[in-house]
Amino acid sequence: MVIIESQNLFFSIPSIKWSSSRLERFLECNLKDYYTYIHPVRLATNADLTLGKFVHSMIEKFWNDKELPKYKTVDTFKNAMKAKWNFMVSQGTSRGQPLKWRTKQEPWIYRNKMLGLTEIIYKRCSEIGQPKYAEYPFDFVLGGVRFIGSIDELRNPRTVIDHKNYGEYFDPKAPEFQEKLDKKLQLTVYSLAVAVNAYLDQKFASSLEIEVNRKLSWEENLESISSKLDIFMHLVRTGEHIPTQRRTINQYKDLFDLVKKIDEQRARNIFTPNRGNHCYNCNAFEQCTYDTEHGLLPVQKEDGQLSLLESIQIYPEPVSLIKPRNKKEKKKTRQRRLKF
Repeated sequence: MVIIESQNLFFSIPSIKWSSSRLERFLECNLKDYYTYIHPVRLATNADLTLGKFVHSMIEKFWNDKELPKYKTVDTFKNAMKAKWNFMVSQGTSRGQPLKWRTKQEPWIYRNKMLGLTEIIYKRCSEIGQPKYAEYPFDFVLGGVRFIGSIDELRNPRTVIDHKNYGEYFDPKAPEFQEKLDKKLQLTVYSLAVAVNAYLDQKFASSLEIEVNRKLSWEENLESISSKLDIFMHLVRTGEHIPTQRRTINQYKDLFDLVKKIDEQRARNIFTPNRGNHCYNCNAFEQCTYDTEHGLLPVQKEDGQLSLLESIQIYPEPVSLIKPRNKKEKKKTRQRRLKF
């Protein structure tokens, strides 16, 4: 547990970290959260997840330090990605996680899918240019909830972009898909993260042309910033940038209500499976199949804290917990102190 000090008062920060992927995973199936965080096992990454991670890496590492493409032509880009895929398959891991292929042919089938995207990715990245931030990390506390994660791209002015490698089934013009994006939990968390970090860091706000009015309260600033953030979903297979609804304070309130509801369920040790045909694509399938208890095992406390619902003092304003990069700052203390 991290302690912050403000005017001789101490406030505890929950050690439980919530990412948008964790929240979505819990809503999809409680046992996924159980096997990832509560009773962790080394889960293998399936083909779809492997391709998704690889595509993100392709876009993130497209540029060099001089803000120019690392690859002079599409062919050199394609050959480099092919070599990296082959090496990944030979190593049998992706970002430290073991790979799981259903057949011997699957890694090469998915390699062809990846290579089919190289021209589209190369054209899109070359035309749009390097983003202001790629894989921008965030770690903050607000309202007793700690959010962590990273945003795929942040661009000027005030633009959030999330990469998605959705298949042919996804029609960006269909109303049901647009509604899904407008309510997508991940994009709500990203919008909140940008608003919070802009409020806390003037340099970050200026870099994205975000205005922060210090005469207003932090709640009013979050609402003002969010109302001007443009949020896009980048459909990788076509290169399209699909606009989504700007987030509102009410959506943030719903997000906090959801987190506390899930945390209460965790505290009561309720992890119910959502079994169906989708289970065959789940990387926890084998563990779940043989789990006759449905994951209902004692939940270990995290640093002495079981739930957000325990009686702790909650600091009212947003607090960033990104670790300082300056070596001198690291030597001072592990605790983060608020600046007043």
